[in-house]
Amino acid sequence: MLKLFSAMLLWVAIITLCEAQRKDKKQGGKKEEIIFSVGGNSVSTEEFVYLYRKNHQNRPDEFTAAKIEEYLKLFTDFKLKVREAVQRGMDTTAAFKKEYNSYRAELRKPYLPDNSLTDSLIRLTYNRMREELRASHLLIAVKADATPSDTLEAYKKAMTIRGPHLS
Repeated sequence: MLKLFSAMLLWVAIITLCEAQRKDKKQGGKKEEIIFSVGGNSVSTEEFVYLYRKNHQNRPDEFTAAKIEEYLKLFTDFKLKVREAVQRGMDTTAAFKKEYNSYRAELRKPYLPDNSLTDSLIRLTYNRMREELRASHLLIAVKADATPSDTLEAYKKAMTIRGPHLS
């Protein structure tokens, strides 16, 4: 048991070291470069590039130095405005919360199933399950001293319940 535990611990250590080296190679051994900071919140190069690419998909003509500098100025102004709004407490007003929740609801819609469709499918499945019968055994009670005709009657009743489509 101790050998198994030691072997597992060794494997975990090896995997951890390999993963750390792989991440270090991906980043080129460099620390994240910070483009700018606003109120203690830093924006890294990686974050900026990700957002720029996301907002300019399928538009290769937008990847020029002038366009990137323009976006950087807009992005910096946006971060400054957000910081100012937070400092003024504008993120706690009822109007902001209402607008924020409406944006969340709009963003959530494509990822949520259509309730009317789901309800109709559930209702259909429920009704079908009420009609379906899955019995592996049919037990028809007969007396211990039953006559062959009573036994035949019980057999016919079981076959009727079972149905012709299950024969």
